[in-house]
Amino acid sequence: MESRGLAYLERVRQGFLTEAARFPHEVVVIDADRAVDVVHAEIIAAAEKCLPAIQ
Repeated sequence: MESRGLAYLERVRQGFLTEAARFPHEVVVIDADRAVDVVHAEIIAAAEKCLPAIQ
């Protein structure tokens, strides 16, 4: 995927962000440009919110 270039990756990113805006209760956007432990905690929190049966 990286071999397709930065413009392609940006189009893919924008596509996911569009889907997140259209379906905010189904798609969670997580800023991964932070410390790993912070990103991990946000992923866990989002998963627990979406999958309450696993708690």
